[in-house]
Amino acid sequence: APAGSWALAKGGTGEGRGAPGGDVTRDANQTWSVRRDFSANPHAGGRASSCDLPGICDRGYWGVWVGEGAAYAASIWAAVAPGSKASQLTLQLESWDGSAVYASAPVPLTASVGQPQWAQYIAKLLPNATDPDARFCLRFDAAPADTVYINVVSLMPLETFNNRPNGMRVDLAAMVAGMEPAMMRYPGGCYIMGDTLVDAYDFRKTVGPLETRAGHYDLWGYWSVDYVGFYEYLQFMEDIDSASLWVVNAGSDGHGHAVSGAALQPFIDQALASLNFAMADPATDYWASIRAKMGHAEPFVIEYVAIGNEHCLSYAYSDFYPPDFAAIAATLKAAYPNVKTVANGDNNKQWPGSNVSFDYYDYHVYASFDWFVQNQYVFDSYPRGAGNAGVFADEYADTADSGRGNLRAALAEAVWMTGLERNADLVHMASYAPLLVNNNDQKWNPDAIIFKGTQAYGTP
Repeated sequence: APAGSWALAKGGTGEGRGAPGGDVTRDANQTWSVRRDFSANPHAGGRASSCDLPGICDRGYWGVWVGEGAAYAASIWAAVAPGSKASQLTLQLESWDGSAVYASAPVPLTASVGQPQWAQYIAKLLPNATDPDARFCLRFDAAPADTVYINVVSLMPLETFNNRPNGMRVDLAAMVAGMEPAMMRYPGGCYIMGDTLVDAYDFRKTVGPLETRAGHYDLWGYWSVDYVGFYEYLQFMEDIDSASLWVVNAGSDGHGHAVSGAALQPFIDQALASLNFAMADPATDYWASIRAKMGHAEPFVIEYVAIGNEHCLSYAYSDFYPPDFAAIAATLKAAYPNVKTVANGDNNKQWPGSNVSFDYYDYHVYASFDWFVQNQYVFDSYPRGAGNAGVFADEYADTADSGRGNLRAALAEAVWMTGLERNADLVHMASYAPLLVNNNDQKWNPDAIIFKGTQAYGTP
């Protein structure tokens, strides 16, 4: 991933500069690295602490929250340039300005011969204080003219929900589990489409070791490292006993560009491979063998697959979506006949049309208090019975009167939900979106759970 918020940290007389690593990258999935050059001896005149060592530091998005008594797993991939004498890396948690060190762990660096040789360095950090605005630093004991390349850096709490490796944040996962969801839709709607087709969500880049996950830019305008990948979602669904509704890309991005025919085949292949990853036999399927290597030899269960997102809302998709949906659905049904498919609906009829077979169509509505109250009976007259698909109300919210979530909006949504329950013979599933948002970057209102580094609360 790009260097993002990493910044140079000078120490004592240890100067240096940072730059993109150019051709020195860990592998084909990691197309960026940071090069840290050292131009003066950090030992000159002695040094009082590890903060006198030069390096690079990251404050995260809104400060790195660290808690006294908690434990954190720090990991970095680094390569010492051939001929460099850099001998030690110190991983540490510091105050935002480096005036205090909360935890520090020195690890020896491995010299390179011939070509830069990448190695992973890991340490456990135990902070001696609580600070909601700390920073994570990589400091090097290096000589003049030394160069070190850096890639794939992570800092994660050791405690996770159900103690899963690379698992979910405990308090947020517990809040979701406490709602006892019968089903969850993931990884999202617009999220799977991508800002361009090149950036579209690809499950294959989100599984396996973290250092092999390339990450991507999403439609919401931020970089996702994909450390919460397809496997982590599947494991979370299993842990909270929730059915999985997995969303796959239908060959389109978020700006009206779509493909069909031969150009759609990679998306068909990816959709099928995702189900194979989750449910196939590791002895006979490559992607299932990756699942087994990650620790889950037994198959997961995916009950539902949504194909595409909101293609009914744009005429740009109208010629592409029905045949694209049909091609993807036919492939998935042939391999997994018990999986239920979800098509994009237009809130008025069972689009994409009677000539396309599907089990459910989705219903999205973001409206006002008055709309939800006045339309609580909207499903009473919908067709049902043989030949009619079920309804999945998978995105709905009062976005006109809700602010950041209030009781008035909650009442409007509750009134409308009485219509969902009254028509349960037709409306089989419902889900609220978005589920989670960081308090510092709330691009969409309202959201079900709002959180920051230390706290979380649910909206009405």
